[in-house]
Amino acid sequence: MSAAWLVNFIQEQGAKLNPPSIQLGKVVSIPPNLIIQTGGQRLDREHLLVSEHLLRSQISGTSEGVFEQVTLGMPLGVGDTVAMLSTTDNRVYIVLCKVV
Repeated sequence: MSAAWLVNFIQEQGAKLNPPSIQLGKVVSIPPNLIIQTGGQRLDREHLLVSEHLLRSQISGTSEGVFEQVTLGMPLGVGDTVAMLSTTDNRVYIVLCKVV
């Protein structure tokens, strides 16, 4: 057994215990047919768990207690960047939030 083999073995074993890192993804299609691209792969709803607040319509307005302008829209739009965390098997990604 060489020292290089032992070092390599220790690094491999240690890497198994490292938590997955946060990845960035780009929204290609918005809900209900959500598709996010990350690292050269396209992920659809089958492979995504999305934070609830990213799936709700948003209402915004202006004025003092009376809405003068109301905008309804999804929190996610095509081209938006999202922060994602993969499960240990890299089959499912959790969409944490939109980042700017």
